[in-house]
Amino acid sequence: STDTLETHPDYSIQKNLTSDLRIVSYNVLLNGLFDESRIPSFTRIFEAIQPDIIGFQEIYEFSSEQVANQMESILPSVTGEQWYHAKEGPDCHAISRYPILDSAFIPGYNDNAGNGAFLIDVPEIEPNLLLIVAHPPCCTNNSGRQIEVDLMMAFLRELKNGNGPFALEVDAPIVILGDMNFVGERRQLETLLSGDIF
Repeated sequence: STDTLETHPDYSIQKNLTSDLRIVSYNVLLNGLFDESRIPSFTRIFEAIQPDIIGFQEIYEFSSEQVANQMESILPSVTGEQWYHAKEGPDCHAISRYPILDSAFIPGYNDNAGNGAFLIDVPEIEPNLLLIVAHPPCCTNNSGRQIEVDLMMAFLRELKNGNGPFALEVDAPIVILGDMNFVGERRQLETLLSGDIF
């Protein structure tokens, strides 16, 4: 007897509604967005997923304007669109189809580290969206990762208490994304999920 294969349902990564918000996190590996040999792959990926907001990590040697220009060449804007941009820390960029109203540096575990917070005006969302793009240290550096997630939670606490570098409304949506490097102690993720600083 021959086995018949079950038919799979149709699947699409297209947005269900044009008003849906698509946010992407992308560690491009050592300035990889500017590696000409990788541009066809980036183009294929971004054309398929059509992101509205991108949080990039590991873009060290380029400004956010250069990143936005690179995205413009990879995924050109249509009439009335553009790529807004900001960078905080050594490698964290926010590139957005919506205006980035403000940004702030979130300190890292040493002077060469840190993450970024970006306030974004998404018309379909009230109030403004807070995006944190993070890239805590990798590998066996558990203490460095814990320090950085603690500092992110402290930053959020101060924002919510009205003591931050910009105003955050009470019901503001908060998105934390990035290459989190959660490969060690679970306490780091627990801090991020609960806000309980170690």
